[in-house]
Amino acid sequence: MTNSSRTGAAKGPAKRKTSAAASTAAKALATPPLEAHLEALLGQALAVAFPHLDRAKIRHQTTLKVRIGRDVKTFDANEKWEGSGRADILLFYKDRCLAVVEVKRATVKLTPEDTAQAQSYANQFTPRPPLVIVTNGAETQVVDSATGEPWSAGTDAEKAVAKLVKNAATAAAANMKWAVEVLLGPGADIWPMVVRDRTDELIARRTAPAGQGRKPFAEGLSLPRDATQKVLDHLRAGKRFVLVDGPPLVGKANVLRELAQTTRTSEAFAVLLMRGGSTGLYQSIANLLANALEWEVTADNVRQWLRRLSRFGHGPTLVLAIDGLEPGDAMARDLEELADAAFGDKVRIVASIDDARRILFTGNSRRHSAINDQGAETVTVGRLSAEEFQRAETALAEAGIHFLPGAARSADYRAPWVLRLLYDGLARVPGYAPGEGVFLMPASLGLSVVDHARTSFTDQTEVMHAYGLLARDYIEDVGDEPETLALTRSYTFVLRRAALSSASERCLDRLEADGWLTRYRNEDGLDLVAPTTPELFISELALAFSKALETRAKTDPASAARWMATRLEGSCFCDLIGAQAIRDLMHRTGSLDWTIIETLLAMKPEAHAMTDTTVALTLPDKQIARLRIQNGRAWRVDKSGRQTGPAFDLEDESQTSYDVLAPWMMLGQLSAYPMAAGDPNNRADAHILLQIGQAPLPLLRDTGEPVAHLVHDIGEVSLLCRDNGAIEPATASIVRLLGRDWVHADSWIEAAIETGSLALVNRVMIALTAVHKSVQARAEWADAALNDRVLPTMTILMDAELASTGAG
Repeated sequence: MTNSSRTGAAKGPAKRKTSAAASTAAKALATPPLEAHLEALLGQALAVAFPHLDRAKIRHQTTLKVRIGRDVKTFDANEKWEGSGRADILLFYKDRCLAVVEVKRATVKLTPEDTAQAQSYANQFTPRPPLVIVTNGAETQVVDSATGEPWSAGTDAEKAVAKLVKNAATAAAANMKWAVEVLLGPGADIWPMVVRDRTDELIARRTAPAGQGRKPFAEGLSLPRDATQKVLDHLRAGKRFVLVDGPPLVGKANVLRELAQTTRTSEAFAVLLMRGGSTGLYQSIANLLANALEWEVTADNVRQWLRRLSRFGHGPTLVLAIDGLEPGDAMARDLEELADAAFGDKVRIVASIDDARRILFTGNSRRHSAINDQGAETVTVGRLSAEEFQRAETALAEAGIHFLPGAARSADYRAPWVLRLLYDGLARVPGYAPGEGVFLMPASLGLSVVDHARTSFTDQTEVMHAYGLLARDYIEDVGDEPETLALTRSYTFVLRRAALSSASERCLDRLEADGWLTRYRNEDGLDLVAPTTPELFISELALAFSKALETRAKTDPASAARWMATRLEGSCFCDLIGAQAIRDLMHRTGSLDWTIIETLLAMKPEAHAMTDTTVALTLPDKQIARLRIQNGRAWRVDKSGRQTGPAFDLEDESQTSYDVLAPWMMLGQLSAYPMAAGDPNNRADAHILLQIGQAPLPLLRDTGEPVAHLVHDIGEVSLLCRDNGAIEPATASIVRLLGRDWVHADSWIEAAIETGSLALVNRVMIALTAVHKSVQARAEWADAALNDRVLPTMTILMDAELASTGAG
């Protein structure tokens, strides 16, 4: 450390003391004169501490630059005095650092913690100042910085001070094992800076440049989540453990990042972001600090530091934010110890986990864990809420991404990974610059997801191979499955560990280590694996289905088509996978047996009245509810069918279930691309849309999310409201069909009208509305077609439907 004085006489340049075990250095800066009150209090403290010492030989220093590992931090006593009424000042006697003086305003009563805090500050210097002085003007305490025992200069002050300085230098040379004590004392000002800097470093390592993906965070993209505020509310309410749970890919890591960034300058909390894993909590922190401070730090050092810090009365609360907690591993065991040891509340835990119940209960899932006994709170993260999506739209608009009307009602766009996909795809456009140009996104997700994956991961051949193995296992896993797993598979990709091939098993460790996969156990005790790059898994699933479809179609194309549609019914992104499988088959073989299309067209959607049945559904908190429905009333039941709650009237709630949606949804996605035989104007996709557009019910996947769709029930037909926008794959394909300058567009509209299908004409109305708003070159034509032909026809067909059902 090199020290220089602001005041007082100096006989020569400051001396430098070094130690191989220490890496802390401080350099003084010129500072303005001390504020008068602070100067007076300092003078009173010196008079008490050194009544017989020549004051001309004492000088003080108020501004320091302290090197912490590779970082340099600045501390200014004047600023702290003005802000908090507390200042730390260094005293020098004959150019040797003699004492740390902590000065408090006269109105602040001194406590033992003040001395401990000043001792921690003294430990930041090499050699350590032998004395600590704490004063508020009315009272002054002088203690040995090493022992905390009271000290007095006596009558021979010169001799006493000389002995102090000599002893301090000897002790410093003999033993410099102060790593945690020196820089991370609970009362020191340094540990929050160290913690926040380590968090910033981890966030930087886990942030990918825009367009590159493959890391949890994207540079320039932030999606604020409501869960972050809930976590903060629990912390402010004094909760010691907060668990952030939810299925993979809903943005739990982003909640922890947002928590860290929100509290970056907070006086209440300092967040240390960490990754979960097999390394224990204390050792993980020790590794982080050792790397940052360039000193040896042990797990025991950290355990002692946390214990003392947790009960310290001043300064911010340390929040350990652990991303990816896995029950049963070393990190989780250390957290149990932390809870059992009754650490103080100045250390808190926020951890992300796929299912919080696995850490809150032990054994047979009935006994509370120590973490649960500490009153742990759970914050569940799901897909974006309506308000969160609005904020996401604002963030994406700054990057140039805008959505067509209706996107807010598309469940797919509520998945954070999908928005990240759009952002990265845009960033790869040649010549793209944030905020320059406008890129319109359709109101529903299309096969561009697969195109994106196949252009983005061309260098990840091993991952694609491993995902391909998992995809084949996914297809072959057709045994009976619990209802919880069936519901989960409707909105995310999960595979049963028991159904994996030996080849897939051999890939798991590598995939998980590189962040391509996560493993967890669900409430039924099933061990599951989940790919963490859905777009790539969709691509590999489509390819695997395509090859299986090709093999089966050689002997019976109709049976092959029915097999694929049935296997994908109720699966996550069934429409994208099935459509891409057919697309891959055409590209690979150069042809397509039309029997496959005809078979899918013959598999019409079905609606069933729920008059006497039991259904399972996913609640907003991801809990599974089972309802017994009978004659317009419903009540909750358990797995055995026993009633567990009072009955209630369903009233206006829908009592209709839909089935066999996958075939026409696949065709809706496939029809987004022109298909023709011979004459380019003889469009096969146009003929397909004329048929599937007549579906008397919405052709939408169940995503397990409460995204509201506006529906008009006209007689026996359920029509999506025009305000929804083109959120159906089929309607989105009609938008693409009519948005192009196709010579037969008017004839196609006439053919749609001639079918007399209210559902089809309603879809044409929604599509023309979208074309009018998004395709400038076709806006006038779309407006004329809409007002002159389609809307009048809608009125006629609606009246007819109501009359035929007696609902007029």
